[in-house]
Amino acid sequence: LKERELESQDPLERMERENLQLKETVMRLERENDDLAHELVTSKIELRKNLDTAEDSVESLQGQLERCMRTAKDLEDENSGLRTEYDQVKEMCRREVLRLESEGSRSQGIITNYKEICSDLSYRLEKQQDSFKAQKSRIAGVVSNCEQCSTALAEFTEQVNGNPSKKVSDLSSVEDGCGFKMIELMDKLEESEQRIRQLELSLAQTKLELVEAQCRNQDLSHQVILFE
Repeated sequence: LKERELESQDPLERMERENLQLKETVMRLERENDDLAHELVTSKIELRKNLDTAEDSVESLQGQLERCMRTAKDLEDENSGLRTEYDQVKEMCRREVLRLESEGSRSQGIITNYKEICSDLSYRLEKQQDSFKAQKSRIAGVVSNCEQCSTALAEFTEQVNGNPSKKVSDLSSVEDGCGFKMIELMDKLEESEQRIRQLELSLAQTKLELVEAQCRNQDLSHQVILFE
């Protein structure tokens, strides 16, 4: 049926109509082509922009990476230096602790020695004091029972008070007899008293040195704790 209609149409009219259709098709295709071309150009521009952005980003990241690598290298060098310094300080502290411990042990030995000296001096002082008291009691008993001894003691006391540096043996007025023997006893008593005073001074000095040694030892102990 269509073939008959086509055959019945005027060929020129038919060709004009087909030509018109072809023109419309060509125009449509040209529009589509223009659209595609525009889209292609737009896409290329967008891709160029994206590529430029990506290149800038890569360049920035490359710079950051290089900076990070330099920072990491600097930190590694600093860490190595700190580790070396730490080892040196640790070794110095170890030697210092050993030295302080050695000094502490030596100080402890000195303290022990001072304690022994104090104990010995205290014992000797106590014995001397007991002996001195016994001598005084014995002499007091002799003097109280002897008039001549009492007279000699009074003369001794008077002359010695007048000249404290004068020894009993220097008293020319003392004659032989019980008075002289009593004066000799007083001389010995005075010597004993002098020895007691010397022992007291030695004991006081030793106690002072003991306290100083204990303070030094305590200070050394504090230093050891700080270094640990």
